Amino acid sequence: YILDKLTLEAENLKNIQIQIITDSAQRDVDTSLALRNGMLQAAAKMDESGILFGGLQSLEYDHFLFKVFDGFCEANYTSERLASDIQNRFSTITPPEPNLNETLLLLEKLGGIGKVEKLTDMDQSLRLSSFSNYTQFEGATNIVKLFSQMVIYSRASEVDPPFLPDMSTSDLYRLFAWIHWSRSVLHVGNVRSAISGSVIAKAILEALEYGSYHVPGSVAAPCNEDADACVTILVGHDGDIDSFATAFDLHWLLRPPYRSGKAGEYYPSPPGSGIYIEYDLQSKVSKLSYLFPNFFPGEVPLIDCVPLVFNSPIRQELNSFFDLTKNNQTTSIIPLRQGISSLEVLRDRLNILLRKYPEANDCYDKAVNRSHHSGQSILKSKSKLKYNSTVV
Repeated sequence: YILDKLTLEAENLKNIQIQIITDSAQRDVDTSLALRNGMLQAAAKMDESGILFGGLQSLEYDHFLFKVFDGFCEANYTSERLASDIQNRFSTITPPEPNLNETLLLLEKLGGIGKVEKLTDMDQSLRLSSFSNYTQFEGATNIVKLFSQMVIYSRASEVDPPFLPDMSTSDLYRLFAWIHWSRSVLHVGNVRSAISGSVIAKAILEALEYGSYHVPGSVAAPCNEDADACVTILVGHDGDIDSFATAFDLHWLLRPPYRSGKAGEYYPSPPGSGIYIEYDLQSKVSKLSYLFPNFFPGEVPLIDCVPLVFNSPIRQELNSFFDLTKNNQTTSIIPLRQGISSLEVLRDRLNILLRKYPEANDCYDKAVNRSHHSGQSILKSKSKLKYNSTVV
């Protein structure tokens, strides 16, 4: 899909360089390998078109890009600050419908009732757990989230038979909403996601501007001066997508049967979905989209695409320099003056994040010092390149 999107939308692309960067966790390595193999097969089928796809011979590993608190950055915030951020979001994000009791009844109907206790006999109050310093759900809410994950992931992984095999497609997407709602409450718009988001955002901006992201210690060659387009793919977790949304303060609305909340506040991130950003080095226009699969496509496409939408307008100081246009697949950031890059809008939103969450500044500075491109590679990346794309 990504290769088709590039070659169909852009003319005269004959040399496309692809960089795949993954977390060192085994499931991410497996996903990256499957993605690479799939792209190799797709590239082979497109070989008759005369397009060269490079960079697919290797994967790059960057543990700290995806797990910033695992020895790279300190969690330099108080538990009270994190709990307060999560509680504020919890109070504003409406839980899915049908309600918790009806969802528990559905699970009892399909999974049966055990000898110890009925699910519907559990405390059904929506609340955060004091044992986790109010940073995780407890009780029936947590049970629904965990059961929903088993239902969804067993199908996404093509387990045969899947967990609760008699569940209808409608009920499947109903459970999806509970996963996404709980993730939105716990992992979007708080100090922890802001810190990790600042690192992801820095990597994305680097890849868009220079054509690749420099992984410290990697011997893989960067996107070279002979390329027409460079694609950087970051293979991580749904938490990385949550952090991205926090960093740039945006959301997306997936088309039905997904449930995204009234205004996209659930940040749905089904397995196999991701953020797609394309930057045109000639026009300086950026296009922002969210790609996602439909597990039971029917009459809808197997892979669909919707625009990423900013939660707040561009700052007034930038209004006269940029125009935002949106269609049913993408949001475009269009510079209105010569010599201005649309990436300035994304940088500005990252700066707003760093001011809102000063705890993120130290980690962001470490990320800046850890990975950088030399002046020589900056000049090379702009000599022939037409497009840079990043997928998260």
